[in-house]
Amino acid sequence: MRSDAGIVFSVAQGELQRREESLPGAVLDLCARNGQLVVLTSAKGAWTLRRREGNDWIAETSIDAGGGFGTLHCTVHDVTVVTPNRVFLIRDGRTKAVMLSRPLPGALASSLHVEGDRLFVGLNRGEFGGGLLRVDLRTGRVAAVDRKANELCGGPLNSDCDPVHGVAAEPWKPGCVVAAIGLVHMMSHGRLVEICGDDVRTLLSRPYKTGTSGGRIGRDDFVTVAFFGVARSGAELLAAGVDGLYRVSAQGAEREPLPAFKDVGGIKVSFEAPGVVLVLTEVNARKSLSGSVPLVVSRD
Repeated sequence: MRSDAGIVFSVAQGELQRREESLPGAVLDLCARNGQLVVLTSAKGAWTLRRREGNDWIAETSIDAGGGFGTLHCTVHDVTVVTPNRVFLIRDGRTKAVMLSRPLPGALASSLHVEGDRLFVGLNRGEFGGGLLRVDLRTGRVAAVDRKANELCGGPLNSDCDPVHGVAAEPWKPGCVVAAIGLVHMMSHGRLVEICGDDVRTLLSRPYKTGTSGGRIGRDDFVTVAFFGVARSGAELLAAGVDGLYRVSAQGAEREPLPAFKDVGGIKVSFEAPGVVLVLTEVNARKSLSGSVPLVVSRD
């Protein structure tokens, strides 16, 4: 886990204290590549990609990004570094830079996902929406993925009203992704949205009342369960809703209550749910009245 100050902490299952990692410089972001932790550090204006081996952090690649924010996305073999004006594609020690057609709003970027030659950037503006951007990694073209309807906040993906907190590959539809939308600001509002090329539709929306949920896939009401993260785990998706953990597959969705969280050095974490680690964060409180919400990380 990374703090705003660029400090990385680790929490191990069964341990009672968190560990602070010793790194040369502030950490801009981190991700897992083929089971190995990778970080992007900044020291005296220089950016370096590092991998963890044992207790050491080995420098892999230097990046001349020219400042601004830096965020990471990892796959089994590749690391993608996203900056305001460029995307760096790194594989086997070689780096390819792609210029973007327009700058990305880094202060709002809440999630990244790479699917083939497309980069998806989820944006979080809290009560003012957010939405989803799609970047063509061949050309650098940046486009909004927006599907609005005529009514206020209508449509499955409305950038004026829908903060996007996570994007993951849809296991049962190759090439498609699912975005998690969530906002708790006076009322709860959210859904899971499927994006297949230019086709955008609601995958899962459930009414939310007094801490309970019901409904079915495909239904959409304004007071709905807000989702604050989504991750792929084998043949299903794990989505962290404000009222529980949802396991979504091609056959439908099942909800289980959120497990008990343990305070480990000020970090509230749970290893109880199979296939996933849950962490509570209050970072969304800067943009809305959501309070503590769960983040979901797949163990795959």
